[in-house]
Amino acid sequence: MKIPFLCYSFPYRPAFRSEVRAYHRLHRWARGHEVELIALRRSREEVQQAHGFSQLGVPYRAVLVDEWMRWTRVGMTLPTLRPASEAFFLSAPMRRAARCTVLARSIDSAVGYCASVGWRVENTERPAVIDVCDVASRRWFDYSAFKSWPLSLPYRRQGMCVARTERRLARRFDAVTVAAHGERDALEQMGIVGCVERFPNGVDAEYFVPQAKDRCDPATIAFVGRMDNFPTAQAVTRFCSEVWPALQGRIPRAKLRIVSAAPTRGVKNLSEHRAGEVTGAVADLRPNVRRSGLTLAPLAIARGARNTRLQAMAMGVPVVASRMAAGGVDAVAGEHLRVAERPEQYRDAILRVLENSAERAPLAATGRARALPHHAWAASRKRLDLIIHRCLHRFAAQPRLHRHTP
Repeated sequence: MKIPFLCYSFPYRPAFRSEVRAYHRLHRWARGHEVELIALRRSREEVQQAHGFSQLGVPYRAVLVDEWMRWTRVGMTLPTLRPASEAFFLSAPMRRAARCTVLARSIDSAVGYCASVGWRVENTERPAVIDVCDVASRRWFDYSAFKSWPLSLPYRRQGMCVARTERRLARRFDAVTVAAHGERDALEQMGIVGCVERFPNGVDAEYFVPQAKDRCDPATIAFVGRMDNFPTAQAVTRFCSEVWPALQGRIPRAKLRIVSAAPTRGVKNLSEHRAGEVTGAVADLRPNVRRSGLTLAPLAIARGARNTRLQAMAMGVPVVASRMAAGGVDAVAGEHLRVAERPEQYRDAILRVLENSAERAPLAATGRARALPHHAWAASRKRLDLIIHRCLHRFAAQPRLHRHTP
């Protein structure tokens, strides 16, 4: 099949980023289909990554975006019903590239990765799929719940604008794919039914493996995530204030390693108050995870796939997470990972894992055994092929213009 693939960022081996879905999707299709990637790039580094991407045998167009213009366009959306996130990824060169690809070639299907770029292929006369991964409108509503009035109002407004876009896209695409069952449920609550398919995230079993050379320190806790992201920054800050003092009182040599790209000033200050170590961006996160007694994800806001939890489990490192953070992982709480909600529950779960090797070792083994077969990329990519074939049949049986989504 001939498939143009539009993505908001260049997905070159993003082991820990959300674009991991896009990379593995292209990796699968490059073997048996004629795929062309059209993606935005923001820096010279991403241009170099684009050169490495050619190893997959996928032709690409890397479209440069101007950061200053991005924020200008976002500001212009404020008095309108257009989502700011859509304006943030707006690019006239990308629109022209997509239009030329769709119109100049006989394509079999078109794919948009995330709602912010989906509108560029929503009107194609061929079968089209959009991968929203997670329901962005619900994320905005989640944020608003943690903001006091009147700061909550812009977040709720963005949630309504994005939900309006998501409903429109559902009408104009033949399939909408998500990463987790909870995201499919969220779309159904919005009235989007019949076209939603689950394409779960996988984990690279050859890349994320246990290593004896990375000797585990059972008193170290790893927290992995981008700290310029509100949910992760909020989670680690609350953990340090509500749970960490009690843990240090019980295990004086305990260490919290915050493995974070783009740490905010507030997160950096945590290390100054004996809350732990903030690494900043690192070239390879695996050693920091494997040398830890467990990984932590006490997120109050979490949507979509849970890459860092899956990767830790695949490396044989126990996971303690909130129920929401564990929701996108096909695992049983208490058997494959530990789940907590209140500060005392986090304290008790972490102490059980750190202080008891008879608890830690089986949890590490069962977590890895669960992650590999249930989140193998090979199985996920086969499911993706089935979704594409169903999309083609759906398009042939019922033209998109005659569908209705509330």
